[in-house]
Amino acid sequence: MNNSFSIYNKDIHHYPLVISMPHSGTQLTQKMKANLLDNVVLANMDWYIPLVYDFLKEMNITIIENHMSRYVIDPNRSLQDHNDKSYKTNLIYRQTTLGYPMYQKELLEDEINERITLFYKPYHQAIQDALNEKKKHFSKVYLIDLHSFGADLGTDIILGNRNHQTMNEDLFHKIHQLLEKQGFRVKDNEPFQGGYITKHYGKDNVESLQIELWYQKYIADRYFGNEEFPEINYQLMNQTKKQFHQFFNELTQILDGN
Repeated sequence: MNNSFSIYNKDIHHYPLVISMPHSGTQLTQKMKANLLDNVVLANMDWYIPLVYDFLKEMNITIIENHMSRYVIDPNRSLQDHNDKSYKTNLIYRQTTLGYPMYQKELLEDEINERITLFYKPYHQAIQDALNEKKKHFSKVYLIDLHSFGADLGTDIILGNRNHQTMNEDLFHKIHQLLEKQGFRVKDNEPFQGGYITKHYGKDNVESLQIELWYQKYIADRYFGNEEFPEINYQLMNQTKKQFHQFFNELTQILDGN
């Protein structure tokens, strides 16, 4: 058993839907901790995303929740994204997402390969297995990748389907409308079009979508800087959770009828 992620409702197939939370984890390896610079801040995680969407378990939706930090290895990057310095295009970060150095010593290739073997490949195998199992029960399957962001981009939610390459425009538009119906401001594919997971799995009778949620809609109404584990405003979070619960209730009815 791989303890780096959890799968919920693996064998329940009420809906043709799989949820992925690749950046929700905060765990680090002991080897990594020993090599981190003193006082380094691993900011810009998808903080508390499993808590926002905890109702999905009770809805019997299949969920894959990563426990490992994106700073260990980023499942939302391709294995070919290996040597670039930017976290946006590298599955192993050498700097934080805010550009600060992370390590005392350069990572060795053996450690990189170990992270790929222990954490990256099993997470992707879990996604593929979940989608394959759903295909046994449904002719069309849907993958939603859940994320969050800190910057003020003039919206509450950003939907990404690689500019309509990974989900048909009609369903994408319906999802946009359902979220607006719940009171969210919604943008499409700008600046987040969907990462590697959305791109890689959105084919072969699978339609995929990335949903990005602004920190200020569920953590607190304030500026977020170089920080870890920001304090939660539970009143705000609970309100957003209710909105999403209603959204997913309506979405599952649509997907069930497709």
